[in-house]
Amino acid sequence: MELPGEWLSGPHGGPDFASADGHTIVEVKARAQGLRDLRAALMELAVRLTQDPKLEQALLAIHLPRISLPRIQEAWTEARAALRPQVAGRLALAALAPDYRWVDPPTPQLVEIADVIASQLELGKSERTENAPAGGTGTLFFFEITKVLLEAWMRGRGALQVQQIMERVGCSHPTVAAALDDLERRREVLRTRDRRVELKGLPHQTLEEAVVLNESLRQTQWITDISGTPSDSTKLLRRLQGAKLPRAALGGVVAARHYHPAFDLHGTPRIDLTLWRPRGTAYDPAGIAKVYPGLVATTVRQADAVIAVHRLARADALFENNAKDLPYADPVETLLDLYELRLTVQAQAFVKHLRGDAP
Repeated sequence: MELPGEWLSGPHGGPDFASADGHTIVEVKARAQGLRDLRAALMELAVRLTQDPKLEQALLAIHLPRISLPRIQEAWTEARAALRPQVAGRLALAALAPDYRWVDPPTPQLVEIADVIASQLELGKSERTENAPAGGTGTLFFFEITKVLLEAWMRGRGALQVQQIMERVGCSHPTVAAALDDLERRREVLRTRDRRVELKGLPHQTLEEAVVLNESLRQTQWITDISGTPSDSTKLLRRLQGAKLPRAALGGVVAARHYHPAFDLHGTPRIDLTLWRPRGTAYDPAGIAKVYPGLVATTVRQADAVIAVHRLARADALFENNAKDLPYADPVETLLDLYELRLTVQAQAFVKHLRGDAP
C-alpha cells in the first residue's frame, strides 16, 4: 500500500506508516471485526501519542464492514472523551466502507489519505445494507448527484438529462448511471420516457444519510470568536460582504431568508458560508477568520461557532447571484445547513415554501 507524499514503513511492532519528518503516523485496519477492534486500535495510538510528544497526529484508517457509521461515530466520541485533551486533539479517525467514508477531523490532507487508502483496500460490498450508495469516491459523487437532482426538484425545474447531471457534478456517464441505479432501488428517482430523470419527491433515506455525513462530505470547518466580547452577526455579515471572498456564497439562515422571506426564526445563530472549490483545487478556509478580530478556525465541531464554512466540490456551483453582495448558496446547501443547525421544523417549512407540495 502507498500513501500520497513521502512516507516510511513503520518499524516492527509500530504503526503501518510514519511521515518522513516523524510528526505523523498512520495505522490501517482492514476488515476489522467490531467496535472492540476500533477501541483497541485507538487506545494503542493514544499510548504512542502519550509516549512521543513530537508526534503531532496519529490517524487510524479502519474498515468495519459490519458496523453502521452512527455506531462508529458514537464509539469515536466516547474514546476521545476518555482521553486527555492534549492526546485526543492529536488523534484522527477515517472510517471506510463501500457506502461511506467519514474522516474526523476532515482536513484536506487526512481526506486525501483516506481516499487513497480506500482505493487500495478490498472493501467489497456492504454487509450492512442492500441499498447503500456506491463505495469509495463514488460515495461523494452519489451525494453530489442526488443534490443536483434535489436542487432541480426543489426549484420545480423538472427532469434532467444525464448529460446535464454529468456537467453539473463533473463526473462520467457510468458514475451517474450507477448513482441513478442506487436511487432507483431506493424508489427515490423516476425515469421519463425521453430518458430524463427526476426525484419522485423528497429523497428521505438519502437525505438522512447526507445529514449524518454532512461535516465529512462538505469538509466543514468552524470559526469561533475568542475576543471575549459578544458576537454581532450583523456586523460580521457586513465584514464578510466587504471582504469580497472569491467563489463564496451565503447559506444557512441568511440564504433561507432570501429564498423564504417569511422564514420563521428570530436572529441569526451563525453565518454559513459555502466555498466553491472544485475537485483538484485547494481548500483552506482558515483565512476567513482574518476578516474580523478575535476569530479562529478549527476543524473540530464547535457549538458556539459564529461561522461554519462548507466546501462545494462539484463542477457547477449553482449559486444564485446577488447584484450587490455575496451570492447565495443553492437551496440544497441551505437546507443541509438548516439540518446541521437542528432547525428541523424550519427546514421542513423551507422545502414546502419552495415546492408547495412537499410531502
